[in-house]
Amino acid sequence: MADVLSRGLRERINRFQQLQGELQTIVLRRQQIELQLREVDAALKEVDKVLGKGANEAKVYKIIGPILISASIEEVKKELEDKKEVLEVRLKTLEKHEALLKKQVESLRKQLEQELRSSGRTVTEAG
Repeated sequence: MADVLSRGLRERINRFQQLQGELQTIVLRRQQIELQLREVDAALKEVDKVLGKGANEAKVYKIIGPILISASIEEVKKELEDKKEVLEVRLKTLEKHEALLKKQVESLRKQLEQELRSSGRTVTEAG
């Protein structure tokens, strides 16, 4: 069956599969960033609760490597806000990349379907 397919068609099928793999990787990375962002948001809410009670001198702890150290609540809040900002930028970048890859995958899928239809095959038979 592979001998019947033209070299150009085989290359486009391989490119299609490569793009699908890249898309899956980007989706997984986006989901990881979204999870980290939710964790940072939850931590910020807890810090704001403590600050809302007027406890500016409350003891908070943060993990640095394998140890837990005390830190000022304002310092922790600033670090969380900075981390949130970085995560939001990464998320936007990944979302743009994901959208671009989806367009490329869909365009190539349509092209392959058309070529394979004209040769009497389906995308799943060829891949």
